[in-house]
Amino acid sequence: MLRGIIEELLSNDKAKILLDIGKITFVDQSGRDELVFSYRRAQDNGGRVKLLNIPKPVFGEFHARGFVTLFEIHDNEDKAVKSFQ
Repeated sequence: MLRGIIEELLSNDKAKILLDIGKITFVDQSGRDELVFSYRRAQDNGGRVKLLNIPKPVFGEFHARGFVTLFEIHDNEDKAVKSFQ
């Protein structure tokens, strides 16, 4: 589902993408793969994917797998949106 949303946004010239994942409690390997795919697709189209409101358990998993160096992570939506400028 994420891949389809990302593709739709990119096809409408919306390459600055902020994903609020605050309600996610677990991300498996396929979910991580989709996030990396989304990041790369946006980057290939001159954009970025940034993450918002990562729950602590998910952040721990992302940190352990090195995702915190790949994604820009925010806990404030206004600041996250402004960071695209």
